[in-house]
Amino acid sequence: MIIKRGNEIGYRAFLFIWIFVLSGMTLSKEQPKELSAATYDFPPYNYLEGGKLVGASTELLAYIFKEMGYTLSIASLPFKRAQKFVEKGEVAVIFTYTHSDQRRKTAYLSNPVSYISGVFFKRKEDDISWGQYKDLAALRIGASGGYYYPEPFFKAIEDNHIKANFVYRNNPDLVNLRMLNMGRTDVFICELNVCGFLMNKYKPEFEGIDYINKPTGSIRSFHVGFSKMRLESEGLRNKFNDALDKSLAVGQLQTIFKKYGIIVDFKLLGSKDWQNR
Repeated sequence: MIIKRGNEIGYRAFLFIWIFVLSGMTLSKEQPKELSAATYDFPPYNYLEGGKLVGASTELLAYIFKEMGYTLSIASLPFKRAQKFVEKGEVAVIFTYTHSDQRRKTAYLSNPVSYISGVFFKRKEDDISWGQYKDLAALRIGASGGYYYPEPFFKAIEDNHIKANFVYRNNPDLVNLRMLNMGRTDVFICELNVCGFLMNKYKPEFEGIDYINKPTGSIRSFHVGFSKMRLESEGLRNKFNDALDKSLAVGQLQTIFKKYGIIVDFKLLGSKDWQNR
């Protein structure tokens, strides 16, 4: 292009402005995009501490979404409200999420990021074992109200094979551990890592408690849910699954879980072939 000298200054100014605008556009594209998420109180995976949302799942998702180019704006809500938000598409993501037919209708679920393994906690001094629920018929069993326990547990109660005392107060797991510690119950059904976290947090209070190494039901996997009310959700879920495998392959997920004392079999997480990466 031939430019007359009289217009050279104006052209240079125009060129500088245009380059600046293009540079700004490029920078804006590189900035992390914000993604809304909802969670609920479920230590050691998601919980508030000192007014800040922390936990293994919280750290894991922050890491993975950062790798994907997103920052998470997370609201900690009662579970039913969080569920409604994702059903309506008012938030893009919900965690940590067990699967069901109903939830699969409203959300795309990621590959497993963890799982629930329920056990019975007991006092160390007591020699207790069981094969079937009816073996516990003579024991005082503690449970937390409103929790989704394995169906065989509820069936055993319905069939009068066992009786359970359900606690509906705030922090029911902590209340149940204390009742067990004081001898007011004989066993307490709880998720292994949830009560393990509480015992570690409040030690040495619960040094006299351990657990029976037998699952109370089938293992239920934890997922991240992506609202089907949002067009980008299926693609986000697929990218998340890929990033989850990468976090397992480089040991990032293992490092986070170790920090919170979470016991899992990592072969059950992510996709089936993450170890081949």
